[in-house]
Amino acid sequence: MKTGDYNWHQIEAMLSGPASQLLEIDWAVVGITTPSPAAAKIHDIIYRNGDFHEPSKNLRHQCASLVTIWSATHTPTLINFDNCTCVGKIPPTKAKNCGRRFSIHGIPLRADLMLFAIASTNCRNSSDNQIKSFVTDLVKQCHRIVSPHCLNCLSHNNSNFTDSSCQPLAPREIDVLKLLTKGLSNKKIARLLGTSPNTVRNQVSTILRKTGSINRTELAMQVLADASASM
Repeated sequence: MKTGDYNWHQIEAMLSGPASQLLEIDWAVVGITTPSPAAAKIHDIIYRNGDFHEPSKNLRHQCASLVTIWSATHTPTLINFDNCTCVGKIPPTKAKNCGRRFSIHGIPLRADLMLFAIASTNCRNSSDNQIKSFVTDLVKQCHRIVSPHCLNCLSHNNSNFTDSSCQPLAPREIDVLKLLTKGLSNKKIARLLGTSPNTVRNQVSTILRKTGSINRTELAMQVLADASASM
């Protein structure tokens, strides 16, 4: 399952590659959440690989439970659900070294939104650190794909994503944002873009409104944090 305008070819290659095969990863999901140790809110599921054996509406509940557990530490987390048969391949009843394991990690997209990735295996032969490392690499790869869309508002054409402040940035607003993150004044930005400082000031105000940022400093810091997280 895939949604949005994202290019998932690299993720599909990763999930069919040697590291995934070694760990016997048979299910993965990527989504957008507001994490909370009390009750995480899943805004959108943007990618899924593998079978889900329950009604589709239960997928968000499953992800919310895992994100809620992860929210306690915000570090790569491994969770064992030995008898879980809702995802991936179902092993034979008497299969040895089996037991469903979920590994989850997340990267901030902005102050109130997190990109999360979950990878799951039914194999117990791999170490915890190997699976945690895999999901860490997975969410970083996904962040590289999704982060550029964050400037243009995550999933703005997906009806499941209901943040009213989230609106796509116009191409010129993205140009202004890129120069703003370099610490340039409105006057310098206007000179480089061949427009007036007043126009730039209005564009900056629009960008702040669309992204939900308080001021240009917070906006610049968030963009730089996103860029750093994707490296």
